[in-house]
Amino acid sequence: MHELFLMAVMPDADLERAQALLQGLSGMTAQRSLHRVMFYAGPPQPRGLAIKRLNPAPSQQRLWADLHQQMTRSSFILQARYAIKPEDLGQQQQQNQSQPLLNASIASGSIPGMLRWQDLPDPTSSSNAVGILRLTTQRKKIDIPELRNLPTLLAENNYQFKSEMIEESITFFNNGTEYALVRYHRLPGVVSAPTEQAPQGAPVPLTALPSWDELRSPGLCLDPSGQWLLFVRRHVVEDTSPEKMKKALELLDGAHTQLTGVFEFRAVDRRAHDTRIERPLNNMPAPLPQKIRA
Repeated sequence: MHELFLMAVMPDADLERAQALLQGLSGMTAQRSLHRVMFYAGPPQPRGLAIKRLNPAPSQQRLWADLHQQMTRSSFILQARYAIKPEDLGQQQQQNQSQPLLNASIASGSIPGMLRWQDLPDPTSSSNAVGILRLTTQRKKIDIPELRNLPTLLAENNYQFKSEMIEESITFFNNGTEYALVRYHRLPGVVSAPTEQAPQGAPVPLTALPSWDELRSPGLCLDPSGQWLLFVRRHVVEDTSPEKMKKALELLDGAHTQLTGVFEFRAVDRRAHDTRIERPLNNMPAPLPQKIRA
């Protein structure tokens, strides 16, 4: 599957106006959602993704085969995504519980999550057929829903937990085009006790999520100014079809024209969406990034 999208940045003060406009455009009431997104980094040397103890549904077998093939090509950062409710935020540990109910449910596998992989975006052409700068980003993407014990599955494949966020979304749909207002909230990092394998400790998921008020504070919002991202998306399942890819691009060009003057869509540096893990050379550790001096 390919995901194609336009992106604009919008201040929080314009949220109500944007929702009213998108509601009128789509003719539907907004779908609001919260997701806990946990990021796992693959091993330095790509090894694929083994699912020995998992019995995938027939509808998911092709997705797993495709994902395994991609993970043998390169190592990536994967997302384990869990839909949550506002009442899950600020949830405290109850008597006779080792951890809050949400965390216990994720750890035990009693609630399902989605595994997501997104490739480095494709290089984009500079303009469309009529010479207008094309701002559409497109990338290969695999979503495998309704998976239990995701953290265990990833750990068994030597994927290491790195960080997590809360994704807040307000979404509208119109004839197969998705309009999503998205904001990300950082979750405080926690490090485990030192071990022989990790003398400095290793990042671990929070045992309890902050409250909704804490989450929306400037300190935890990824952008302290509280700005939102608007994504206008199309998904092409049959992405080997040039005609269907071309049609999706044309529809996004139309959406861009329709919303010009309302939202300022921006060109995206595809490297900002690069989820690949740098592979060590000759079994040596990957070099640290160079410091850029002004």
